[in-house]
Amino acid sequence: MFSTEFLLTSLVVVLIPGTGVIYTISNGLFLGRKASIAAAAGCTAGIIPHLTASILGLSANLVRSRVAGLPKLILILQRSFAAVFAAMGIKLAMTSR
Repeated sequence: MFSTEFLLTSLVVVLIPGTGVIYTISNGLFLGRKASIAAAAGCTAGIIPHLTASILGLSANLVRSRVAGLPKLILILQRSFAAVFAAMGIKLAMTSR
């Protein structure tokens, strides 16, 4: 049913901790139990919108619309989010000096 390559790749992906796990553990080690619980809750809260979009089929619609010829909306969203993140980065760089 599944190839050996697929199973080995899946095993490696499952065994390697993600950024959320590393963030949560480091907060627990350096800042304590409450910070670790808050980090875990924050990571989970970040996943929920993506999970909801996936369940509702919005992710597939975005991919389909990009392929079908509606890339302008996605391009506008990408560039607006990029501008927001760039502004946040610039603000952080200016305040840390």
